[in-house]
Amino acid sequence: TDFIQYMNEALVFLAVAYVQTDRGSTSIELLQAHYPPRLKVAVRAFSYFLGFACCMFVAYRGWYMLEKLWITHDVAAGTWKFPLWPFEASLVAGIFFMGWGFVTTGIRDLINFKHRRGPYAPAAKKPKAEPVPPDAPAASD
Repeated sequence: TDFIQYMNEALVFLAVAYVQTDRGSTSIELLQAHYPPRLKVAVRAFSYFLGFACCMFVAYRGWYMLEKLWITHDVAAGTWKFPLWPFEASLVAGIFFMGWGFVTTGIRDLINFKHRRGPYAPAAKKPKAEPVPPDAPAASD
């Protein structure tokens, strides 16, 4: 159970980076659909920056924890006594790549805004209804 506990932490953090880049949405939409395109891209760019900054701070601090585990050769409590540094290394890498996912998603969002693609595409115009002549018969079901 010790090994599974530590492995789950590593797998979750490594998978989050993958999901955040291409396979899912980690944004909370709130009222973003009703924002003007410039405000929407500004809010999203700010949130990507905050996500990147938080991930890089955690990865930076995690690096020092990894160094401590490497030097002290800490092992898991319990029956197996396996070293903890590989799990800390995978957590630091996962957090780093999650931060990098914020960067790539932000760049893609800005490019889509520039080219008016995806959520920034111009709204489709409604086709004009053709005028009905006054002597035309009424439509029946």
